[in-house]
Amino acid sequence: MSKIPQRRTNPADAEDRFWAKVDKTDTCWIWTGCIHKTGYGLFGADRRVFYAHRYSYELQFGPVPAGLQVDHVCHNQDEECLGGSSCRHRRCVNPVHLEAVTHRENGRRGKSVWGVNSRKTHCPRGHPYDEANTYINPAGARTCRQCSSAREAKRARSSGLSTAARTHCPQGHPYSEENTYRTPEGHRKCRTCMRAARRRQNAEKRALASKTPQASARP
Repeated sequence: MSKIPQRRTNPADAEDRFWAKVDKTDTCWIWTGCIHKTGYGLFGADRRVFYAHRYSYELQFGPVPAGLQVDHVCHNQDEECLGGSSCRHRRCVNPVHLEAVTHRENGRRGKSVWGVNSRKTHCPRGHPYDEANTYINPAGARTCRQCSSAREAKRARSSGLSTAARTHCPQGHPYSEENTYRTPEGHRKCRTCMRAARRRQNAEKRALASKTPQASARP
C-alpha cells in the first residue's frame, strides 16, 4: 500500500472517520468498513485508497520501512484459523497486533505449505534439520542429508549398480561433465532435473503472486 501522504487540511477528520469504522473488542479491533475481495479492509483518504491495517500501523508507528510488509501477529497466533479471504484477522487494525516484517518472514509465519514446512525442525522421518544434516538446494528448499543418502543407497540396491557406476539420472539424462552437479557431501545431481525443478517452483511462485492484490494498496 502507498504511504500515508502528508495531509494538508483537517488530518483529524480522516482519523476520526477511520476509527468510527472500527469495532474495538478485547483482542482484535475489527474493521467494519469496506472490505477488499481478499478480506483486507479498505479506507479512502485524500483521494487515495489504503489497506485499513496499514493505515492503522502508520498512524501509530509512522511509515512502513521500505521493503517491509505489515503482518498480523494475531493471525499467526491463532492455530485454528486457516487463513484466506475469510480470515477475520485480515480485518484487524489493532496496532498492537501489527508488525512490519520482510516478505519472506511474512510467508514463513503464514499457514501456506511453504510457511508450515519452513517452521519444521525435523524431517518427516525425525532427523533434525540442523546445520550438519541439512542441505539447501539451489531453489532454497531444505533436504535431509540422512534421508537423501538412504534414498541413494536404496536406488543403488534396486538397480544392482553402485551410485558411482550410473551413467544417467533416474529421468534418463546423462551424467556428463556439463550436466552433473556435485553436492557438498559428494552426491551427483542432474543439472537438467534441477533446472526443471526451479522452473516449476518459479511458476508456482508467479501463480501465487498473481493471486495477491496488485491495487494501489499493499498488505
